[in-house]
Amino acid sequence: MHEEVRAFVRAALEAMTGEPVDAALPDDTPLGAGGLELESLFLLQLATQLEQEYGIAFPDDLGPLPRYTIGELAAHVAEETTQDTGANH
Repeated sequence: MHEEVRAFVRAALEAMTGEPVDAALPDDTPLGAGGLELESLFLLQLATQLEQEYGIAFPDDLGPLPRYTIGELAAHVAEETTQDTGANH
């Protein structure tokens, strides 16, 4: 699941920015400051796409999303998806 989410994030970033995202982008790359430098609008769009694709929810204020690395985001989405799936069985 982690790699699937990571690939989804990479594709979403490419679609939003119009720039290619290196497939080898390290998991420890921050989404915000000191990394990809995504502004709040891009983070909101990314959160919305992840919510729609994986059926999860982020807080309205995006919570920790701006401080996440790519790996942390992928792990968070995978964990939330696993919890939701487990709750439905």
